[in-house]
Amino acid sequence: MNAAFQDKLTRIRRVISIGVWSHLPPIVVIIAFFLASLIFLDGSGAQLSSSTSNAIGDFFRLLPILLWICAIVVPIWFFVTRSRYQNVMNALRWLKHRNWLEIFLLRLPLAILVIAPIGTIMLHFKTNIPNLAAYSWDHYFAEVDRALFFGYDPWVLSHMIFNHYELTKFIDNIYVVWFVVQQFGLLYIAFLPLRSRLRLTFLISFCLNWILGGVVLAIMLPAAGPVYMEALYGDPMFRPLTDLLHQQSRFVSLQALAIQELLWDGLTKPDVDPLGISAFPSLHVEAAVSFACLGFAVDRRVGWLLSVFSGFIFIGSVHLGWHYAIDGVAGVILAIVFWHIGARTAHWWLARTEPSSTAEIAAA
Repeated sequence: MNAAFQDKLTRIRRVISIGVWSHLPPIVVIIAFFLASLIFLDGSGAQLSSSTSNAIGDFFRLLPILLWICAIVVPIWFFVTRSRYQNVMNALRWLKHRNWLEIFLLRLPLAILVIAPIGTIMLHFKTNIPNLAAYSWDHYFAEVDRALFFGYDPWVLSHMIFNHYELTKFIDNIYVVWFVVQQFGLLYIAFLPLRSRLRLTFLISFCLNWILGGVVLAIMLPAAGPVYMEALYGDPMFRPLTDLLHQQSRFVSLQALAIQELLWDGLTKPDVDPLGISAFPSLHVEAAVSFACLGFAVDRRVGWLLSVFSGFIFIGSVHLGWHYAIDGVAGVILAIVFWHIGARTAHWWLARTEPSSTAEIAAA
């Protein structure tokens, strides 16, 4: 083995070591989350739903959508911007100077190592909420909503403002676009340098959102959501909302209604794969606000755009009967708090594990 090759191999090992150490906080959290699933789920006799292959399949089903969006956005960007030639040359130079070997062999795998298990393990817990804690907080959250909105149910106000079935359809579409925005955000994070503070901040906050928000609080304060109030408790409190949504579905197709029925079948029918039902806190809102925080860290204009998107997700969660307004309020607060915790942790950890030479920092 010649000296040059050995030196290159040593450098590669060092870069891998730096990358893994920089991701240690979220990796430790993932391992602890996995062990908790073994303790609390396997021993309870509760059924587990959804596999990693399902999660990967969901991603690949969304991939054509991402490619179509790129195929639409890139030409528009080319024609509406000035100095088109300059912009294209800058883009080509950016592509040329990326370390694609490191991106595909280290940056992407490390991001996937953190992100991929979260959704699968969280879904295992979510589908077993009825086995771990019976739904019992819906009435309380409904009363909190009325107290916050001066005696009105928030959905009444949202349907007064967005008072046409086409507007409901628009909100329904925005609510589904959440999945596409999430994939783009995760892909952006996966391409960031290994020791990027923004990368580690997001990964840590992502873990906290899905584990503490999507699992711990969901089990501590189990609620199903307004659309399931009558089916679960026999209380027709939200029947006017469900009737209104079904009336509007005569004119437009509402994906929310189909998904809500699918989730209920998974809860009540043994032959349907369960996907889990949980209202508090709203993980849709929580994740959307996290991406808004990411947007502000990248560019204020992106941050404001994603903030508007988060606002529509909040409205949609109430308008479509998925959540109580307090679920969204909790999601906003948790996302901001977890982002700041992630930022502080990332700053502390990256300073603590700083490589010993400038060359190593550049390599990472």
